[in-house]
Amino acid sequence: MVELIFIGTLHCGFTNENELKKIISDTNPDLLLIEITEKDIQLNHISKYPEEMIFALNLAKQNNIVCKGFDSDINVLKKGTTSKDEQVIIKKQEQIIKNNSWKDFNKYELNQKLSKIGNKIIDFDKWNLRENEMKLNIEKLILRKRIVLILTGSGHIPFFKKNFSNAKFPLSS
Repeated sequence: MVELIFIGTLHCGFTNENELKKIISDTNPDLLLIEITEKDIQLNHISKYPEEMIFALNLAKQNNIVCKGFDSDINVLKKGTTSKDEQVIIKKQEQIIKNNSWKDFNKYELNQKLSKIGNKIIDFDKWNLRENEMKLNIEKLILRKRIVLILTGSGHIPFFKKNFSNAKFPLSS
């Protein structure tokens, strides 16, 4: 039987690497899935991804942990969104983040506060397509594994909770 464990992270450098390393070590997964496309892992085109995902990939390589990417390359931003628009959103989100731990954003209430700010630049049709593609990618990768640790942005935790009802979400309680 497969044990799925989801951990939501915060992008933009807010996830503590030592804490993430401890979670990975304590979980001792047979498979580590990270929010990077598998294609980009294979091509080593990873610099555009969140720091904590790159950190987890490198940690897995150093410790001989099988690591695969499950992300989708669907761009979820509304047409016309600029990098300036993204920076404005990030600055607003930082005000919520600064008084909490990255782990706290696995909890629904805080997760929703961040999402509400970010929703202004998200195309929800694309967002739904992306999450469903990530779900399918995970389902393909978990076959015949015992313990699978899945690192994803905390904004995806509600979707995965709904779609992987037998999975564990240890930081969400």
